[in-house]
Amino acid sequence: MKKRRNFSDKFKAAVALEALRGDKTVQEIAANRPLHPTQVSTWKRQPIERMANVFSDKIKKAELKILMDRRGRYIDNIFIEQLRQSLKQEAVNLHEITEWFQAKRAIDDWIEFYNSGRPLTTLDKKTPDAAYATKREHEKRHDH
Repeated sequence: MKKRRNFSDKFKAAVALEALRGDKTVQEIAANRPLHPTQVSTWKRQPIERMANVFSDKIKKAELKILMDRRGRYIDNIFIEQLRQSLKQEAVNLHEITEWFQAKRAIDDWIEFYNSGRPLTTLDKKTPDAAYATKREHEKRHDH
């Protein structure tokens, strides 16, 4: 049986940061280290999924509300870039696209799946559509 490798937290963080920068592909990063591309992708995804937890206690104590509608917030760009990368890896790169309508169909199908068929850890394992509906229902109950 092959012995499982244990990597230090510092090593994992360095790999995750390199992946988040986006200068190299996941495959290029893995090729330069004793890693599989899936491991690099996992380490890249984990800090993004846990980002809100870093700030949640401070926000609760200060009774602040996170605003996502301000222009130019760097944290917004992280989530957009992650969404873009997922779209690229899971929809665009998996299809042999030669016409614009094929690209549109692949992207539309992926967005539909992402919003209604893919539970996200960051949304308490709800789909974005379900999380939005829950939020709207909560707001309606508290507005009246």
